[in-house]
Amino acid sequence: MKKSLIFTFAAAFLALTACQKEASQTPAAQKTIRFQATDIETRTVFGTPDGSTYPTLWTDVGIQAGISLNLSSSDKVAADVTPSADGKTATFKAVFESPATASSYTFVAFYPNSVVKSVNATNKTLNIEFPAGQTSTATTPDENAQIIYAVSETFTELPDTDIPLSFKHASAYLHLAFTNAALNGATVSAVNVTSSTPIVGRWFFNLEDATIAENATGKTVSIATESLENVWCALAPTDLSGATLKFVISTDRGTLTKEITLPADRKLTPGSIKKLTVDLAGIAIQAPVVYKLVTSKDELYFGDKVIVVSAGELEKALGSTQNGNNRSAADIAKEENYIYNPSDAVQQLVIEEGAIPGMYSFKTNDGYLYAPGGGNYLRTKAAKDDAGTFDITIDATGTKIIGQKPGITQVEMRYNNNSNPDGSVNNLFSCYASTSSCKPVVLYRMDIDPMDEEQYFTASLQGNTSLSAGAHTVQVYVFGNVAWTASTTGGTLDSASGNSSKILTLSIPENTGSSAITYTVTVSTTASVSPKSYEFTLTQAGVPQDDGVITIGTILWSESWEGGVKNDTPSAYQARTDASTVVFGENGNVTYSENGTSSKLYKDALVYASSLSAYTGGTSPTNLLLAKGGGWWKVTGIPCEGVKTVTISLYTNMNDDKYDIATVLSSDTEGVTIGSMAKVTTTSAWGKSHSLKSFPVTIAEGIESFNITFTNNHSDNNARIDDIKAEVTSMQ
Repeated sequence: MKKSLIFTFAAAFLALTACQKEASQTPAAQKTIRFQATDIETRTVFGTPDGSTYPTLWTDVGIQAGISLNLSSSDKVAADVTPSADGKTATFKAVFESPATASSYTFVAFYPNSVVKSVNATNKTLNIEFPAGQTSTATTPDENAQIIYAVSETFTELPDTDIPLSFKHASAYLHLAFTNAALNGATVSAVNVTSSTPIVGRWFFNLEDATIAENATGKTVSIATESLENVWCALAPTDLSGATLKFVISTDRGTLTKEITLPADRKLTPGSIKKLTVDLAGIAIQAPVVYKLVTSKDELYFGDKVIVVSAGELEKALGSTQNGNNRSAADIAKEENYIYNPSDAVQQLVIEEGAIPGMYSFKTNDGYLYAPGGGNYLRTKAAKDDAGTFDITIDATGTKIIGQKPGITQVEMRYNNNSNPDGSVNNLFSCYASTSSCKPVVLYRMDIDPMDEEQYFTASLQGNTSLSAGAHTVQVYVFGNVAWTASTTGGTLDSASGNSSKILTLSIPENTGSSAITYTVTVSTTASVSPKSYEFTLTQAGVPQDDGVITIGTILWSESWEGGVKNDTPSAYQARTDASTVVFGENGNVTYSENGTSSKLYKDALVYASSLSAYTGGTSPTNLLLAKGGGWWKVTGIPCEGVKTVTISLYTNMNDDKYDIATVLSSDTEGVTIGSMAKVTTTSAWGKSHSLKSFPVTIAEGIESFNITFTNNHSDNNARIDDIKAEVTSMQ
């Protein structure tokens, strides 16, 4: 059974002495008040100093206190506070629902109530958040950041009189003054302080010895102020000895930045005040660094500088610290759709094209962000690959940044501020499944005025200039901040003009004739740059005619598994009258064999699409599965009379270097040699990253046909192959 406990508390005032470990404490006479329904809310400010001592006074500003009975999370309540006429004392009342059989009663009070996120009776700690955003006056730190606490004596029975509380400070304080600032009429709005060690955020504060331990900490405090003469802030009581402090002063005309290194013996203790004067002589105002919310993917270009930010009202950005499996979170301040002068704790990312053409990679100072899967992970590696490639979608529902590594679900970049059972908060960025409760993110792009930039313009062709007779998609990269136009002598360009960086796509249809076709793409500008024009020439081969004579370019044999039936072996498929097997010559023929069902057809389209449902037509969805650990398929009798070299090419779902052993070619024909594999990683029409692998084959003189065996030597992964062909590259 529970009973209601109603108590009143008398709170004494505090005095802060600069650079001393604890504030002096003055007990006050007890004063009892009755509970009132009106909302009388109070907080403290610094009073007029007496020498180096600053008394702390209660004021009416609309902040409640909190009280916990026996450090129980369930018995933590908010309380209205009434200050005395002189502000030196205050009284407040709390109502608890507590077990009647409690053997003792100890009360812990704290101000303001909102900063204590949880309590822990076992560890005797408060989970306190030292605010990263504060407002300074000329005489006092932000009242929301002046964190004080009191622990009552322990009672075996509840007293009939008021319970006196003598408060101590949990916060430490910096009193900053900036001299010789060359403002030249600029108006100051804020001072950002970034430390090389944590100074704000959430900490576990031990009530027995006033020590702290990190929880979800931060290194930057942003102080709103209009003056540089007296700038106050409240920080976690931590050791700043030898720490580096970076001060960024924001004005309506830009920023002033100064970095200093503190000497030894600069430990911040609860209730202490450290005075620090910063000389800004010789420092000029720099233009502001501004990031603007990205509302359309059309606003993003390779080379842009962006930051990843929590969506909505949460003011957190992906941080510059790479933890083992995730990224830190850093504090930012949003002003409508802009972020001004983010601190060094925020990771600035450079957008590059990903390993999959047309998609994105995010480059940090140390490499590229990537989503490896296997857990909710976001890591950094030196080189970009599929895991470090992200697709970005921005629509009315928000922004999604999705990793492209196949076969994993934890690929969406999000912000995690979920609470743990011990009361700690994650406060990090990582990659999660789409069903995760973690918060979505948005992108902010560094806002650059093109008129302030030096003009530049360049273009480059991606891929080969010599093309086979089949249909092709060719990309031309345009980098620039000037107006430009593009044209082609054939095929279709997806864009004819622009005024910034863009990827142009040229679509070339299949050449069904025997003669080669030449295409010329021209990109040019009238701006004052050099060169003003770029021209790219591509040659598409014709189709060799099967007139019974083998020449360079002849396709000796090809296979695409059109119309295949699931679980058919290659030999069973070849026996069908409608098989897509093509062999050169009027009487050309080959024979397929395999090691049982370790090599069989699968109708899952995995060479070209992430799933069968994502596949929409075109190339056959049927591909050949070579089972892991030695699945093989042999082709016997490929004609090659008079041929010196052949290239055997095929598409495979494996595009990682470690998977290249999943497609090994060999020949048991004497006089035939298989050379080293070459690989081009590309993207299919259905967005799947895969590899076009080719193997040079050298054939000794006098051989009329040869055999090829395809083997999967990978021990852990099945391989899928499709669209295989053998093309003549030279004659004897």
